[in-house]
Amino acid sequence: MSNITIVGAGPVGLTLAVCLVKKGIQVTVLEKEKSLTKIPKASTIHPASLKIYDELGLLDEIKKHGLIAERFQYWNRKNNEIIAQFDLSLLKDETDYPYRIQCEQIHLTSICYEYLKDSNLATIKFGHEVTGVHHYEGFVEYEVIVNGEFKTEQCDYLVACDGASSPVRKSLNISFDGFTYEDPYQLIVMDYDLSKTYENLAPVSYFFDLDEWVAVIQSVGGLWKILIPYRNETEDHEEYIYRRAENFTKQKEPFNIVHHAKYRAHQRVAETFVKGRVILIGDAAHINTPLGGMGMNSGIHNAYYLAEVFNDHLNRSEIDSELAEFNRKRQYIIKEFVQKHTTENASRASQASNDITRINELRNTVKNREASLEYMRKTTMLYGMKVMETI
Repeated sequence: MSNITIVGAGPVGLTLAVCLVKKGIQVTVLEKEKSLTKIPKASTIHPASLKIYDELGLLDEIKKHGLIAERFQYWNRKNNEIIAQFDLSLLKDETDYPYRIQCEQIHLTSICYEYLKDSNLATIKFGHEVTGVHHYEGFVEYEVIVNGEFKTEQCDYLVACDGASSPVRKSLNISFDGFTYEDPYQLIVMDYDLSKTYENLAPVSYFFDLDEWVAVIQSVGGLWKILIPYRNETEDHEEYIYRRAENFTKQKEPFNIVHHAKYRAHQRVAETFVKGRVILIGDAAHINTPLGGMGMNSGIHNAYYLAEVFNDHLNRSEIDSELAEFNRKRQYIIKEFVQKHTTENASRASQASNDITRINELRNTVKNREASLEYMRKTTMLYGMKVMETI
C-alpha cells in the first residue's frame, strides 16, 4: 500500500488526511510542534468548504463549535452607515449551505484530529520537524528532526502543508512570487459585544475608512475579532492594543483583550504546486490577505481535489499527468479568483470611504437580485469551485 506523508497538522493538512483516510488511503502526518496549535487564527468556513466537510461527515461537529453567519455587510466608518448588506440565504437554490460558519481553526483541527486518531490508516506524529526533501523517480526522501536527532525517512508521496515559510518549498528551490504589504495587520480578539455600538451589525462586516479600515468577525463564546492596520506606535504595547480596540468600540465600558497578534500580509503564489512526488498546498503554495476569508478555504479546496487525484490514480501510470493537471487547475483558480479578489478587498477597504463610485456600485449590486447573487457566488467561493469543474 502506498504511503502519503503530510507535513503540517494545520487545518489543510488534517483535512487532506481525513479526505484520504475516507478513501482508504494510508497517511502519515508530521507536525513540528508538540501538539495542535491553540492560537486563534482563521475562522471563516465558506459554503463551498462546508459541502466538503458534509461529505466527510464532520459538518455537525463544526456546527457545534461554530457560529452560523447568514449575512455580511460593508460600512462607511466615517458616518457609521451601512453601505450594503448581502443575504447569503438567497443562495438557497444553488447550495445546501447558504451561510458561512465562523469556526475557529483550533476547533477545526481538533475535529479532524479526533476523527484521525482512531483510524488505523492514519499516523500522526508530533515533534517531527521536516527540514528538507529530495524527490526521486519512485519515492521521496525527507529529513526530519525528532527530539534533537536528525533522521532521514522515505515515503511514496509527500504533501507540504507546512505554512508560508515552508521548509519543503524552500528546499526544492521553488520561488514564491508576489509581494508583501507595507503595513502589518493587527488582530484583536475581545469579549466586548460590538453589536452594542453598531446597531444591526452582521457577524461579518467590513468598515471602509481611508485612515483606519476595520474587518469585524463575530466568534463563539461572546467573542469578537477585529482586524486593523498596525500603526508603528512607541507607547506600551498592551496599552496601545486596548486603546485601538476602545477607539472602535466607542465605549468606556471595560472589556478584556483575549488575544492579539501582529503579522504581515502577503499576496504570493509558488511557481508550481507539484515537483516530482512532492505537492504543495495551503499556505505553502499560496498566501493572500485575510480580508474575505479565502486563505484557509482555498487550501481546504486544494486538499479535496488532491485527494481525488490520489484516489483515482494512485499507483497508476497516469498519476504524473493527473498531478500536472491538478497543478494547472489550482494555479489558475488561485491566481484568477483568490488572489484577484483578496487584492481588491485590501485596496477597497482603505479607499472606499471616499470612493463614491465604489459605494454606489455596492449599493446598486445589493439592490439587483441577479447582481447580488453573482457577487455572493464569488465571495463564498462557490463560483471558483464551479469553474474548477469545467476548466
